[in-house]
Amino acid sequence: MSHFLPSFGAASVKPSGVGQLTGIPNVHREKKMADLIAQQPDDSSYDEILRQLAYARMVDRGLADSVSGHVISDDEFKLRIEDNLA
Repeated sequence: MSHFLPSFGAASVKPSGVGQLTGIPNVHREKKMADLIAQQPDDSSYDEILRQLAYARMVDRGLADSVSGHVISDDEFKLRIEDNLA
């Protein structure tokens, strides 16, 4: 998939600023996205690539939540699930 990367051009890289949700500087986030795309097999579909990007974003968000202390205990999680099922 790396042969598709030049089509993104320089406009896709934001050299300054910080990611809105993850706190990762944009230039690092964009490089991580480009690396993930480049690692995909040549026969990957658009949907498969989007799925991988979405998964990576969810993992990054979860790690950022963990680092910032935005977590709940297992017991609290179970209570919330039970309340939603009731």
